[in-house]
Amino acid sequence: MDKRTGLYEKTADTQAVFASSSFEEALARLDFVVDSGQSLAIVSGSQGSGRSTLLEVFSREARRRGHPVGWLGLWGQEECGWWWDLAAALGTNPPLSRDPFLLAYRIQDHLQQQRLLGRRTLLLLDDADRAAEPVLSQVLRLLKTPKQCLTTILTAETSRMRGLGDSLLQLSQLHIRLEPWTAADIAAYVQQKRDHLGGKCPSFDPSAVDRLKELTGGLPHRILQLAEWVRLAAIAEHHEWVDRPMVEGVFRELSLSAESDPEMAATW
Repeated sequence: MDKRTGLYEKTADTQAVFASSSFEEALARLDFVVDSGQSLAIVSGSQGSGRSTLLEVFSREARRRGHPVGWLGLWGQEECGWWWDLAAALGTNPPLSRDPFLLAYRIQDHLQQQRLLGRRTLLLLDDADRAAEPVLSQVLRLLKTPKQCLTTILTAETSRMRGLGDSLLQLSQLHIRLEPWTAADIAAYVQQKRDHLGGKCPSFDPSAVDRLKELTGGLPHRILQLAEWVRLAAIAEHHEWVDRPMVEGVFRELSLSAESDPEMAATW
């Protein structure tokens, strides 16, 4: 993270990620999970709260610190492919065979090798709440395997947490919840965006920031979308400041467009 800007650089060809206060705290708590040698933590948040983005930033920082990292999305994951996909995510170069016993042995051998090298392996499982029950059973089996140097991080939508099952929830040693952005977070983001663009975009007054929070529920995905459309509208109309009515006007236009355009509705 660049402490001067509060931005986490993702990759050379993508935009930076704004680190809200909740995002910062979640990263610090994930670092604690790893440093203290805990085996399982769960990250929850509303849809659009930035759970996957958090994993992306955390995984990149963990690799820089020398941790082997495997990242696997569980949405739509089938039991028959779980062990092979897990072996591939961990970088074990799995064979073409889908034999679960062979693959499980290969994974355990890989984890033991990393442990002997003094490395804690991190397994990041995104959208665990969307996984089929048999897959979650295999995750539980992996977590209960003794003598591993493995930390697993699951993400789940807060309203679907119970779908993880009592066994996984009880095994978790820490629950980290990503909270919506505060008005202060939003104000910092829009100002930082303005600074990043060299002052070529309008400023948002406090009423505009408050309305952004109200209309988006503080969810980062929607904030970034709406703020960008408002910024473009203000530039087109040669406004130096964005106020509450302008935010409301752009929001109405986006909502109307989403009603008539299924593709836009899916992203908005």
